[in-house]
Amino acid sequence: NGKQIMNVEQSGELPYQCSDCALTFSKRSDLIVHLKTHNGDELYQCNHCNKAFSNNTDFTEHLITHSVNDIYKCRQCENTFSTKKSLKSHMKKHICEKKNTSEKTYLCSLCGKCFSMKCNLKTHYRTHTG
Repeated sequence: NGKQIMNVEQSGELPYQCSDCALTFSKRSDLIVHLKTHNGDELYQCNHCNKAFSNNTDFTEHLITHSVNDIYKCRQCENTFSTKKSLKSHMKKHICEKKNTSEKTYLCSLCGKCFSMKCNLKTHYRTHTG
């Protein structure tokens, strides 16, 4: 039975529905907490995922999980990115900067790959344009 509940939650199914407003939930416990909002109990409800909390501290901690997941921060500089792919591309820039400073490096602005010769960078650009 516990395995079935886990499978439902992982699949993204929302089998628990509120009879008052038709909002659906993957966990029965989330539905029970939500039902209290219709009883007039003061609850804090997340606008991102509709999860509800009985106290402001838990609610605030939960809100942070949404903002942290949306931002990828470079550990070497203060730049932030909305996707992990963008951050990875950016990190390659730092790799180029760490190479021998006497050796000039050429950075692909489209993917962040580094080249020691300008002609190799030009050839590489063709992989992006076809």
